Amino acid sequence: MWASPTQGSPISLAWLPTGTQLVLHIRPHALDIAGELDKVVAALGPAAADGTRWLKQTAGVELRDLESITLGLRPASKFVPEWSVVLRPRASFAGEVPPPFKSDAQQSSGGVTTYMADKSTWVIASSGLFAELTDLDGSPPLLRRELDSLLAASDDQRQITLLTAPSFLFGEGRELLAGQRKPLGERLVPMLPDEVKGLCLSMNWDDNYFVELLVAPTGGTKSREIAESYAEQVANWPSDAEEAIIGLSAGEYGRRVVARLPAMLRLLSRYTRTDFERTHAVLRCYLPKPAGHSLLMAAELMMAYKSSGPGTVVAATTPAETPTTLAERLAKSTSLSFDRDTLEMAIKFLSDDSGIPITINGGDLQLDGITKNQSFGIQVENKPVREILVEILRLANPDKTATAANDPKQKLVYIVGDNDTLMVTTRAAAAKRGDKLPDVFVAE
Repeated sequence: MWASPTQGSPISLAWLPTGTQLVLHIRPHALDIAGELDKVVAALGPAAADGTRWLKQTAGVELRDLESITLGLRPASKFVPEWSVVLRPRASFAGEVPPPFKSDAQQSSGGVTTYMADKSTWVIASSGLFAELTDLDGSPPLLRRELDSLLAASDDQRQITLLTAPSFLFGEGRELLAGQRKPLGERLVPMLPDEVKGLCLSMNWDDNYFVELLVAPTGGTKSREIAESYAEQVANWPSDAEEAIIGLSAGEYGRRVVARLPAMLRLLSRYTRTDFERTHAVLRCYLPKPAGHSLLMAAELMMAYKSSGPGTVVAATTPAETPTTLAERLAKSTSLSFDRDTLEMAIKFLSDDSGIPITINGGDLQLDGITKNQSFGIQVENKPVREILVEILRLANPDKTATAANDPKQKLVYIVGDNDTLMVTTRAAAAKRGDKLPDVFVAE
């Protein structure tokens, strides 16, 4: 196993909110000393440039004058996560405290709150959670067990570290993988099966480029098995990249960069070593120093060329008139698209979008051995809500031999309840109660 180039302490999450499910820790000044800051920002494309401009406008400080930036995201309503950013200036920073942080009191503007915890700790957060942060007063937030174990294995001396839960990326945080980043989300689906509950990716540049991936499995999966699975995946990356770039439309410069990606990934695969600890699998790789920003640039360009436009999670086509009756709402066209999520979340997405209260009778499902937490993916565009609901139940049906909604082997159905509500239940439970099924579930 390759030795770590750094020997730091776990990353501090002070001033991040409880329930944080994504942490991005960056050490800009260290990257600048290594001569990689500008290269990494350029490699990551427009998103990194926009973030740098936002930081300057909001905090009044240059990226290279910061010792560290720690971003924390947690689930919130309407797929817009609540967030907090903690800035720590480098020790030799000659500038004064930037104006947004000069007041001892918090200052709010445009849904963003700035606060100076002390002269070396500046906090920017979405205003809705700031009262909670001040109550914590810098105490570490509570995390999920899997993330807590990965945090303990993290190293605050690495220049870039990303810690997250896959369920957040594919669930409440799905907007992070929309638009140009949609191809990344599609690539992550096979890499992050249900057995993976957390991951920590870190990178460091000195004389060489070092990258490490820690993967925390579920309690029933051994970290040794995850390590072996990921070693096999990394070995397949070069051929996967070759398939992905076939027929890719790109400019001359971009085409040359992307064309080198398979060769880069062969080196990555060749020099990757795997191991495992009690709580997580470990993959480490050393490459020549320029390989880091080159890989990031090729991957970013690949996503840009493969992206066909903004990704959709739940996007309704607005009708000329707002539907009022249940029949009108069920006839309204909408779209539902995700790579992997649970039956429970799929029903929630459709319920929120259509305005129809839809519930799941968990007790009925349990009697038939069906769980509402099973995972599947769906891609349906501009279809009536009633058709999308039937498609969800078809995908979640345990008997995959069912040929149609009215097939007796289609166990999952829905019924119409009081006050224009819908309830997902089973065919057997509905028959036992004498519930009337919609025509789509009734055999001819």
